[in-house]
Amino acid sequence: NEKIIKTIGVEEFIDNVYIITVSKRGQIKRTLLKEFVAQRYSKPICTMKMLKNHELADVIFTSGNSDLLIISSNGLATFFNENELTPLGNKTAGVKSLNNIKDGHIVSIHAFEQDEKAKLLLLTDKGNLRIFDSSNVNKTERLGKATVLFKTFKYDPHTLIYAKKLDKDVV
Repeated sequence: NEKIIKTIGVEEFIDNVYIITVSKRGQIKRTLLKEFVAQRYSKPICTMKMLKNHELADVIFTSGNSDLLIISSNGLATFFNENELTPLGNKTAGVKSLNNIKDGHIVSIHAFEQDEKAKLLLLTDKGNLRIFDSSNVNKTERLGKATVLFKTFKYDPHTLIYAKKLDKDVV
């Protein structure tokens, strides 16, 4: 019952490049890219040990000192440096990435180089779009206070279904 959520082509397994994986329930893990070199092609490489009822939400490459923006379906975001995550091997589950997800789940994770600013596109299940500037999210510690990207109301709930970092030449 597995499905592909993202493919990333790798030509060279560079020493200081990391892969960050995050589950929908908020488990996050940082692994060196070189951990994914295939020793045997007949056996798949495990990327993250999933806890019960967890699914992988997103995967990204990082430079070793990137800032990570994690966005949840209920409009919360956290922004912290990847060095707060200890590099772990392939068969581990990771650590908690965001407090107070409640009934939501992680939608996406985005990497930013130091002092990089970008705009992000958010799409809700009701068809609403919002473009916001990453500079509006305060950098905190990993489990620090989350930033509210959009409010969702009890009688008119919106659920984030898609988030994308926009290219500089697009906006």
